[in-house]
Amino acid sequence: MEINNNFKEASVVIPVYNGAETIEQLCTRLGDVLPTLFSKFEIILVEDYSKDSSWSVITQLCKTHPYIHG
Repeated sequence: MEINNNFKEASVVIPVYNGAETIEQLCTRLGDVLPTLFSKFEIILVEDYSKDSSWSVITQLCKTHPYIHG
C-alpha cells in the first residue's frame, strides 16, 4: 500500500528531562521516519529544568536540523 503524504503534517512534542545522552539519537531516528509519513513535520523539544546538559544538546540540534525547535 502506497502512502500519499502530500497533505499530512505533524508536530511531535517531546518533554526532555535529563535527556542529554539520549535526545540526539531519538531525534535522528525520528528524522529518518517522519519524512516517510508526513510531507511537513517538526520536532519540538521542551526542556524541563534538567540537571544535565540537555539544553545545550537541544540548542545544537536546533542549529543543525531546521525541523527541530527547542
